[in-house]
Amino acid sequence: MRGATATDGRWFLSTGGGTTGPGHFQDTLPDKATGAEVLTVDGPARDVVIGVEDLPYCPGNNEVWTVTEHPGKRVLYSVPR
Repeated sequence: MRGATATDGRWFLSTGGGTTGPGHFQDTLPDKATGAEVLTVDGPARDVVIGVEDLPYCPGNNEVWTVTEHPGKRVLYSVPR
């Protein structure tokens, strides 16, 4: 896991794919049976750029932002929530 943020009871997670493969963005919900201790995947993972990192949430635009980590490949961008 590279980044996480939560809003409105949902968690958004990012995982890396190394220095050459895409990262992934995943939308999750707390599992109803276990409560907030376990997250359940809600929809397919979305491929995102190489080196995805932290995930701050911007409520004004309803977007999750990230900045990538690898020198020469750094990008700042958002994805819709």
